[in-house]
Amino acid sequence: MSKLQEKNYHDMDGNKISLYHLVRQEPNWAMARIQEGEKASKRIAELEQALGDAMYVMEDVEYYQPKHEEKAQRMISTIKNVLGGEQ
Repeated sequence: MSKLQEKNYHDMDGNKISLYHLVRQEPNWAMARIQEGEKASKRIAELEQALGDAMYVMEDVEYYQPKHEEKAQRMISTIKNVLGGEQ
């Protein structure tokens, strides 16, 4: 059984309902949730790009301003962790 099937959903009256039936009974709700998910996905991609850009800036700071090397390394490490080590 998938996580979606295990999760309890409720209709507008508070009755337990499956996700399948909730979407069929409340298509406007489903549409709004999908649109919000799409916005969130786009925003996550934008933030990941910004963090990647920041990492490269911090690498430049680390290289050109050795007195800030420790702080730059911490920030780079944090950014890599947020990005899941992809960079």
